[in-house]
Amino acid sequence: MFSLESAQIRNFKSFANGTKVSFVPGAFNAVLGPNGSGKSNLFEAVLFGLSADLHLLRAQKLNDLVGSEGEKIATVSVVLVQKQTIQAAARGPSNGKAKGGVGGASGRVTCTVECELSKGVRTFRMEGKHVTQAALRTWLFENCNLSFDGGSNFAVLQARVMKLAELSAVELSSVVVGASGSQQLQAEEKAAAAELQSQ
Repeated sequence: MFSLESAQIRNFKSFANGTKVSFVPGAFNAVLGPNGSGKSNLFEAVLFGLSADLHLLRAQKLNDLVGSEGEKIATVSVVLVQKQTIQAAARGPSNGKAKGGVGGASGRVTCTVECELSKGVRTFRMEGKHVTQAALRTWLFENCNLSFDGGSNFAVLQARVMKLAELSAVELSSVVVGASGSQQLQAEEKAAAAELQSQ
């Protein structure tokens, strides 16, 4: 499973001059700051870079996401990282490349996803190669357990926090399981156990 390592943001909403934000991959990360400091914009920039739909980005149209009046292009580059496993190493040649256009080196596999917005149109690249939004979303679902179809709770927007506080313990548990990806891990565990029993 891939985790967020960093985001390079240029001209997206309040990040007009370009900003790089680093995260601790595989850990719980918190962004703290006073109102108006850009916390929500940072979160939305990552979502934008990973192909989220407009309704998740607090904007009426794509051009509303461009930060500066002078520059008409917004870009977000997101780096995802995964500890390299024996399976990941087996998928590609000895230089650490794994399938799906993902590159890596010595114990870790990385994938750089870039999104550029120009003239109201978004284009996506993985490891520098153009991909469709559908192909990117398929890769994100298969490798990161990220889904934008409403079935995933990895992105809890500010407006949903109050709704989460009103959930019952069972409902909240379901949200946490979905956000953590543990459902997929449980399914993999069951599949592995079934395979061992069949041998």
